[in-house]
Formats: sequence, C-alpha cells, structure tokens
Amino acid sequence: MSSAPPRRLRAAVPLGALVVALSLAACTPSPGQAASSPSPSPSASPDVDDVGPRGLELDLTSGDVTVQVVAPHALVDSAHVTLAKDGVATLTVDPAALPSGAVLDVAPEMASLAVTLRRTSDGGASVLDADGKVIGGLTAPTGGARLVVVEPDAAELHMPSGAQAVPPPVTLTMGTQAVVSATWGNREGGRSLAVDPTPWARTAGAAGVALVWAELTAAHPDADTPGMHDQLVCHSVGAPDKATWNLEPWRPDVGLVAVLAARCNPS
Repeated sequence: MSSAPPRRLRAAVPLGALVVALSLAACTPSPGQAASSPSPSPSASPDVDDVGPRGLELDLTSGDVTVQVVAPHALVDSAHVTLAKDGVATLTVDPAALPSGAVLDVAPEMASLAVTLRRTSDGGASVLDADGKVIGGLTAPTGGARLVVVEPDAAELHMPSGAQAVPPPVTLTMGTQAVVSATWGNREGGRSLAVDPTPWARTAGAAGVALVWAELTAAHPDADTPGMHDQLVCHSVGAPDKATWNLEPWRPDVGLVAVLAARCNPS
C-alpha cells in the first residue's frame, strides 16, 4: 500500500520557531477499528543528515499520521521528536534554549486531504480528518507551556514565561490509537461495554477521551448515547488505571456531575 508523500512545510519559518506538521496518509483503516499497536523502531538522536538549510528536520509516523518537525539550527540539541513502540510520538523542547515566553508554530499539513486541529477543554487538541472525524490527539503540553489553536490549520505552542534556573522540559505527545479492545457483555444484570484504552489514551486527558469515543462509536454505533459518554469521561478522570472502563447503556442519563458523584455508576 503506498501513500502520497506529505507536502513540505511553508518556506518561511520564523526565527526561533518550531513547526510541527501533521499529515494523513492516503490509506486509512476502517473507522473505529481497533488496530494492533505498531512496532516502529524508536527514533534515535538526529545525525548530520537530519540537519538541512532550515534546521533540524525529523519525520515520524504514528499510525496514519505523520509528524514533521522543523527546528532552527539553534535548537538542534534542544528539541527532538521520538516515536515509541506503542505509536505515541513525543515532542521534547528545552525552554532554556529559547527566550522566555517564546511562541512556536504548530501547523497541520496534508498531502491530499485536509487535517485540522480542534482545541480540547484541557489545553490539548484533537486531530480531525477531512470529514471532521477525530483521528488523533495532542495532549496538553507539560512544563508550563500552552498549546493555543488559533485557526483550524494553525496553532501555537507558547513556552513558559518567567526566569527559572533550570526550567523543566516541555513535552507534547500525539497518539492515534485509543482503544485496545471493546467487548459487549453483561455486568450487574445489564448490558455492558468493557473498554480497554491504550496507555496513551488513559493519560491523554480530553484528547484521549475524544479519540476513544470516536473509535468506540464508529465500531459500536449503539454505544453513542450521552449517558455512555458521561461514563467514559468519568472513568478517564476517576479510574484511568482500571483494567477496563465498563460503560452501561441501561444506566440513567443524569448528567456528568451526577455520574461523577456516583463514581461512574449512576442508578
């Protein structure tokens, strides 16, 4: 199966900016299908061939989303992207190499289809395909940084402000797989969907919940109810490490606050 090569980023890169581009390959799996975890080799430190006229250039793939990172020469030793065996891509930046409050560019790009970003409630972003379906997610950055979606095709990564002797590294992760398995069964006398999220989805906040929900409802349309969604959010907040997140359609739709108060099991 071949895919069209991603477009290169726009030629003009602001000095001191870091550009992260996302592109979707031409072939995509069936919506909601829980794909097996890929096993790419973890990215190593860049060698001289990775450094071009614009600076450091790294292309990594997680599922069908390619992450392209272009950093100025000054950041060659202070910014990098790695890809873990579970398909999670991680951007790491040393803010000490940048002025306080510096703003880095985050731009989704595609070879043949439109990929956009949508802000999540906790400061991350969902990655959407041309049909508006969630296909991935960016977590809220660590280290005091902020991810700000300024347009559907443009976002900014704001480095922390204020002087620190040794500022912590800023990390931003991207995942494209959220569900290991989802199986219908019976629990407490009613129908229950046992969901096993990926490790990334369990800790990815709102971006992880959005991707879990997109995969679940695509594979199991009968799970698409407000009550089931509230139970999903509740598990992500209150029981992220539970072996399976059990969602029951027979439980009453009482709103998220009441679901949280009932420890995800309203009756």
